[in-house]
Amino acid sequence: LFGREPKEVGFPARPEFPWPDDDTLRVVLYAGHLYIQSCPKASEIHFCYEGPALNIESAVSVNCDDVRGNVTAGGDVNCDMVYGHVQAGGTVNCDDVKGNVTAQGSVNCDDVAGSVHAGGNVACDCVEGNVSAGGNVEADVISGSAITAGGGVSCDNWER
Repeated sequence: LFGREPKEVGFPARPEFPWPDDDTLRVVLYAGHLYIQSCPKASEIHFCYEGPALNIESAVSVNCDDVRGNVTAGGDVNCDMVYGHVQAGGTVNCDDVKGNVTAQGSVNCDDVAGSVHAGGNVACDCVEGNVSAGGNVEADVISGSAITAGGGVSCDNWER
């Protein structure tokens, strides 16, 4: 400040990253200079970004409004509209997803334009693709040709 030369504070001016220089938001966590891939001891980590997001890749949970592309998270995904695919290490709670949804936990969405694969339960209004779940499946409409569930299946209209 005020005419002094800036000092490097731990990060190189042009760091080398293992991903392309694109419009994807990547949320990473460091403890000092150590990259933390997961944070099991943390109860919550909040990240706030205002503005349009094309794609999001995060080692932790993602809470967002609209995403114009894909969302990949190591934890839960809670979003409004996702115009691409969603992949989560936890549960997925979204309004609409224009692609496929894959979650290690449960999936709760209004409409999914692709297929849903969940390690837990699936509860959606409409799924335009196939559904597989480790638990129960509940939906108003499923348009795919296959439904597999580790628990019960409740579907008002299965359009196979």
